Amino acid sequence: MPRAIPCDNPARREWMKRLTAGVAAGGISFWAATRIALADHHIHPGMQGIIDAHGDVRVNGQPAQKGASIKQGDVVATGPRSRATFVVGGDVFLMRPNSEVTVSVGEKSAGGASTTNRWLSGFKLKKGGILSAFSKGPKRTLTSTTATLGVRGTALYMQTMPNGATYFCPCYGTIDVADSAGRQSLTVNSIHHDAPLFIYGPDAPMALEKAPMLNHTDAELMMIEALASRQPPFVQHPLSHGMLPNGYYPYGTGHYGGGYYEYEKKAPKPK
Repeated sequence: MPRAIPCDNPARREWMKRLTAGVAAGGISFWAATRIALADHHIHPGMQGIIDAHGDVRVNGQPAQKGASIKQGDVVATGPRSRATFVVGGDVFLMRPNSEVTVSVGEKSAGGASTTNRWLSGFKLKKGGILSAFSKGPKRTLTSTTATLGVRGTALYMQTMPNGATYFCPCYGTIDVADSAGRQSLTVNSIHHDAPLFIYGPDAPMALEKAPMLNHTDAELMMIEALASRQPPFVQHPLSHGMLPNGYYPYGTGHYGGGYYEYEKKAPKPK
């Protein structure tokens, strides 16, 4: 199993510290604390393009500042101890240090001559890690050197690993997963970080391997969803990922590690 790579980002740690301190000191919900922490950084729902750039952040090789737009074919990259948060339409992304993605942007007229709906139709992760939250709408295609994912209205985390594998966590929602060589594929319906996977290249003995949850948090998901004026489903239905023993929720079927499997997880139905 590939080793986990810690995300050593002082700014990220400081933001998380302030967020949790606000909850403890003020007696407010984590959701409310998230909105307050974002406002404290002059970040508000509805902002587009790069809304937070810390350290060495570049678009197409040029230094990028807060407010830089993201267009079709742009390459967004972060350097060591850096991070970037960007928004395209209702889709929000948080990039880790030493990361690089090439984005594809879809556009459609919304009925008026000056009104256009935009969304991120896909990206290719070359290196590093990225946390993503997608709005409902067309299916998006996300790729790395070893993985192809099909998503809509979901949240997920992707990261390249030192051994060449791709780490993937379906934070919530329905996601189609396949290795790039086409050896294995499956569909995962995740409630709350169910069924993370390592996805390997064609030279590995298996295409998919079960993985732990690595290098992302619920607080970060709440933050990026807040930028699109949304809440994660585990906030809307806080017991939906609990350990109550009532009922089974099927959350994925497919071929895995050379054999057939069927995921099932006990969870209560949201009220």
